Order: sequence, then structure tokens, then C-alpha cells
Amino acid sequence: MQKMYEWQNKSELFLPSGFSIPFCKGVGGYVSYESSIKSGAPCVIDATHARFLAKKRLPKLIFDFIDGAAGREIGKARNEQAFGDIQLQSRVLRQVDPRNLTTKFIDQSFQLPFGIAPMGMCNLSHPKADQIMGQVAKTAQIPVGLSSAASSRLEDMRKWAGTYAWFQLYVTPPLDHTLSLVRRAQNAGFSTLVFTVDVPQVSRRLRDVANGFKMPFRMRSKQFFDFATHPRWSLATLANGVPKPLNFPDNGDGFDRDASRALADWEFLKRLRE
Repeated sequence: MQKMYEWQNKSELFLPSGFSIPFCKGVGGYVSYESSIKSGAPCVIDATHARFLAKKRLPKLIFDFIDGAAGREIGKARNEQAFGDIQLQSRVLRQVDPRNLTTKFIDQSFQLPFGIAPMGMCNLSHPKADQIMGQVAKTAQIPVGLSSAASSRLEDMRKWAGTYAWFQLYVTPPLDHTLSLVRRAQNAGFSTLVFTVDVPQVSRRLRDVANGFKMPFRMRSKQFFDFATHPRWSLATLANGVPKPLNFPDNGDGFDRDASRALADWEFLKRLRE
């Protein structure tokens, strides 16, 4: 059966002006991931398909940084399984039009019962990833978290997402800089702070170790070949500047990905509340 594609209305996808994410839906049959690539269909079917496309288009080093997890990734697999085990009970003979998914959380109202989690260095996937997510969150009226290790300035995210921007605080040395981030977030207009309590010692991410992904990054022949065989990503990254944690200074006290997180103790929480 011949596959046909149609563009969904941008307003249904909550896309801000100037951006277009090519989602499509198959008409007249199931659209497989492989067939959509071979036919040149400019579409994204679902999250699994987006991952399939990303694996093809991103350098392996970058894809594994985004897709990977700690150790043997058992925790990641368990998390995914936990979501897969959730079952939704259908109810028939109910009036469901119009549907309303509005929800309230910590005295804030949102149009959908979910948001965009804080993730570090998102602009490694696309030069405007943070901006797109911020503007989509504002249009869709859902929260978007900005990581302390974000590749965009927290002031910019507040501008893109408005009151839907949340700031996620990672406690890393030096403590004075960590507290200065809180003050910056307050001054920028953030009203929600997400205080992340992580394991004291950062676990090894085995894919990153194998790919040579570490900070500060050093280019070697393996990484050069990886980038050279993905020219679309490489050229876009070079044209827009190599992403880095923009909320940390360049004076030697920058973000240390492997730094101990043990500074986040009860005393620090008391100081933070004060």
C-alpha cells in the first residue's frame, strides 16, 4: 500500500514562529521508520522515530552523550520499563469533547500535565535547541527546566519561555558561584527553583569513556572522523560556535562535569533557603 504523508498544522504542535519541526502522520497504512527514511519523507512519527533519525544524523560521540546513561545503563532500562508498565484504563460511553488536560502544580496552572526536563548542553544536538524548547514551552504553556550546565544563558531562557521557565540548580564547586546562579535566576525573573540532589560521586558513563567524550574536549583522529562523516551537524556547529556551559565563568572555575556533588548537604539547603 502506497504511503502518503501530510503535514500537521503548526498550531497543533505548539511551534513558535520561525521554527518548523516536520512531524507527519501516515495515511492509509503504518509508516515504518526505515521506509520513511528511504522515501525521503520529511517527518518525525514519534519519540522512537526521532531517536532513530538522531542516531543517523548526529556524530556517534554526540548521540551517545544524549542517549547514554551511567554504568551498564541498567537504571535507564528500568526507568523505561516502569513507564512501559503503566496502563491507562479506557472509559466508554463518556463525553470527551472538548477534552481538557489543564493541570495545577505548585500553585501554577499548565495546559498539559507534563513539561520539559532540564538537560545539560542541549545545543550539542542543534544550535537552537534551548531556544526552540523555551519558545515551544511558552506557546504550549508547559514548564521547561534550564540546567545549570545549559549551553544557553539563563537570562535568555527566561526571555524565550517567560514565566514557564524553571531553573535547575546543580551544586558544584565553588559554592559562591552556585549561589550566584541562584541570584542571577532571581534577577532574571525565575520564580521556580529545582534543587537537584544527586549522587555524591558522579558515575562513569561507559559510552562517553569509549568515545573519548570528556571536558575539556580534545579532538583526536577518532573524533575527527566521527565529525567529518556527519557534515550537516559539524558545519552547523562550527557556524554557530561550539556549545559550552554558558552559565559558568571562563576563568578556570568553569563547569567540571566530574566534580563531586557532595557539597549539596543539609547545611547548604539551609543556606539556600535563607
